[in-house]
Amino acid sequence: MKTDKIIFLDIDGVLNSRKWYYARSTIPKEMFQHSDDRVNENDLRELDLTALGLLCKLVINTGSKIVISSTWRMGKDPLYFRLLFNRRGIDFPRDVFIGCTPILSDVKNNQGEYITRGSEIQKWIDEHNFTGKYVIFDDDSDFLLTQMPHFIQTTYEEGLLYEHYYKALCILEQLTFCDDCTIGWIMLNDDYPITIRTSTYSKYLNNFSNCRYDIYYNCSSCGKKIDL
Repeated sequence: MKTDKIIFLDIDGVLNSRKWYYARSTIPKEMFQHSDDRVNENDLRELDLTALGLLCKLVINTGSKIVISSTWRMGKDPLYFRLLFNRRGIDFPRDVFIGCTPILSDVKNNQGEYITRGSEIQKWIDEHNFTGKYVIFDDDSDFLLTQMPHFIQTTYEEGLLYEHYYKALCILEQLTFCDDCTIGWIMLNDDYPITIRTSTYSKYLNNFSNCRYDIYYNCSSCGKKIDL
């Protein structure tokens, strides 16, 4: 496996949310119908297009691959998710979905406890001898202590937001984010002059590669002093 960046992806509470279900109620069901019988239309209705777009933006900007860790992986293969996301309207790179974590939820460890999702992810990492950078998107929190610096927790209320994209970008690109609020600033890599970018919503809407921002010495979100 030739990749050095992985996104371990949960779906419920990440690519859908209570907010999405409320918005979906205003959309006619016919909008989710598709002629491709390989894709479940009920699954199509579950996916928030905005969250999918943020995920695809992260994949393209970082060159990451996706490993499905969601319970959605049961009975499905990576190709299904490529087809599903494509039919929903977001065209992910063809080779981005490279696998699913092993299903160990009915297995107990030496202490008699059921295996957590974090252990499933760790087993995938060990079996593939993966040593690169990774992030975990999930609205749950049953992960190993060593995985917490890579864990980005979403919520069932709102799902994947720009602040989660922003933190994942920092982790995968080895950039810098504010430890207190996670979204306040970013130090650019060697491709650009060293500047600190604000995290206001209006500037989120811009393309990172085409914009210049002022230098900040305090986090623009929480005010914390930046250690350069």
